[in-house]
Amino acid sequence: MKYRLNLWLVMAGLLFNTFSSFAQLNQARIAQNRLQAGKWESAYRGLKKSIRKDSTDLESQVVLTQWFLAAGNPEYQVDSADY
Repeated sequence: MKYRLNLWLVMAGLLFNTFSSFAQLNQARIAQNRLQAGKWESAYRGLKKSIRKDSTDLESQVVLTQWFLAAGNPEYQVDSADY
């Protein structure tokens, strides 16, 4: 009985972590799509918000670096890529 309860709690925890990580991945994908559409300011705001919520979100940080380095970006600043 105790084993089943522990197993259930572990499975519920794994399921919760899986769905919460998908939410972060979607924010980075949305920002990537906005970059491709030329919506620079909207992509930047979304990325900053995503990183503010979860500073360990590597995918959003990579997309933000792409935002800084994109040649079509009106705010193109190579020196600020690690800001």
